[in-house]
Amino acid sequence: MMAVMLLDGKWFDTYGPYYSDGHNNDELIWNTLSDDSLEEYESKDLSVQRQQLHATFSRNDMLIEDRGFVRCKGKWNLYTPDSVCKGETQLTTATANQTRCITRVRNAIERGFGRLKQ
Repeated sequence: MMAVMLLDGKWFDTYGPYYSDGHNNDELIWNTLSDDSLEEYESKDLSVQRQQLHATFSRNDMLIEDRGFVRCKGKWNLYTPDSVCKGETQLTTATANQTRCITRVRNAIERGFGRLKQ
């Protein structure tokens, strides 16, 4: 399941459910939902979910995501926490500050998922 949560911790929308069979990961699900070129190969439910996603977000929206979305493509600004590259010992100051901001927002999202699981 993919979920959209607002910054105040309220759920906005959910997409799915998607089967967890080793073929459906965050990247594949996101690319399927956001890529318009796949419309001819999809079911009616997926088409409706894609239309809802495109109606919900505009080009200027910032989407905060976890590391499962690092290689995702799409029309929106996707932000994921950065990690240290091989051979480096720490992030640059600017990168570390951006990662902290993303992590603060992600904390609210993870708490929301925790409430769902209770």
